[in-house]
Amino acid sequence: MRFSEKEYEAFLSSKRQGKSDGGANAKLPGANAQKIGLPFPDDAWSFRDSPHSKALLSLLKRPAQYYGNQEHFHQCYIFHYFEVYHPDIYQFLYATPNAGARGKVERGRLLSAGLKAGFPDISLDMPVGQYHGLRCELKRPDARATTSEKQHHWIELLNSQGYMAFIAFGYQEAIPEIKSYCGVE
Repeated sequence: MRFSEKEYEAFLSSKRQGKSDGGANAKLPGANAQKIGLPFPDDAWSFRDSPHSKALLSLLKRPAQYYGNQEHFHQCYIFHYFEVYHPDIYQFLYATPNAGARGKVERGRLLSAGLKAGFPDISLDMPVGQYHGLRCELKRPDARATTSEKQHHWIELLNSQGYMAFIAFGYQEAIPEIKSYCGVE
């Protein structure tokens, strides 16, 4: 079930006033998400006018798309989480789109423009303590996830140059690492 923006505002208003009609509208948009196999917490389904929120809410309509794109949706949730709970961190957080199926011409164009294979997916350009910034290589959270030699090379290289660089398997590992780096609970 997905709420329209108007329905969601009505839901929030009824919650603030302590009212509930006891029907389907009393549930958050993603109340059945775990029943259909989506691994994200309830806050993933809160409506925000952001690309991260829109991508996550699209899963409620077509949950099967998760299984071919686990890494993508975990990354969407990471950005959604920081946008909602830590906007001060979110403003320095960005993605490097190194992966993806591309044609030969497009891949050549990106390589000539500076794309480098294996560079981490998520960057946080916020110096903290001894570190210049944070880099996270995100992998899907299952036993089939693998890392390449190029990814390991980048992690080692970035760590040697004063960055906190690591590999995380899913949002469950990435979010606590980023929060710890930033010194937030």
